[in-house]
Amino acid sequence: MNKEVRNIIGETPAPIHTISPDANLLDAVGKMSANSIGCLIVKEGDDYVGIITERDVTNCCARCDDVYEAKVHNAMTGKLSFIKADDTLEHAAQIMRKKGFRHLPVFEKDKIIYVLSIRDLAFAKMDELQTDMDILTEHKFSWELDADKH
Repeated sequence: MNKEVRNIIGETPAPIHTISPDANLLDAVGKMSANSIGCLIVKEGDDYVGIITERDVTNCCARCDDVYEAKVHNAMTGKLSFIKADDTLEHAAQIMRKKGFRHLPVFEKDKIIYVLSIRDLAFAKMDELQTDMDILTEHKFSWELDADKH
């Protein structure tokens, strides 16, 4: 997976969905559900202050006395890890594996341009394996043709 992260982002990356740390936790759940996404970037003004994921919400709900009163800052991961668009997918996978993340923001020119997911990495790996299989199948077929000539 030596491809750069930017290779899977595409020409028009999906919008980055954000939420305030003071927003109600259930608002975060609603926003994730409405947009079919697994995380939101937490912003305070112009500053990125964290990320909140489905797993963060689940963990907060399990330990909260009153989920209806919980705020995003009660559940979010406050220290934002990130990668750059010119980092390799392998580097991204290493960070995600080491830190147990399923989502990793991608920065370019001081702003988040994409949130790389574990699903993105899985699909990239499947594409890579399919390409390898196609090449091997093509070589095997050409070897069989060469063997038939002799």
